[in-house]
Amino acid sequence: MVPKLTHALDQAQGHLDRDQLAQAVKAFHRFVEHLKRPRYPDTVSDTAREVLIDRATTVSLSLS
Repeated sequence: MVPKLTHALDQAQGHLDRDQLAQAVKAFHRFVEHLKRPRYPDTVSDTAREVLIDRATTVSLSLS
């Protein structure tokens, strides 16, 4: 799961660096989807999942 999350954040950062806000928002949405639908054996604690989803959603909304 960590590589998927890291890749989504790296993509979001790259899009932000190029002022591509719509693409950055999509990358944050992918980040959240990876958290909401982990594949076995990917695990993250419920608390960590909630915090990460909340923060990614906040950033995504601030870009919209």
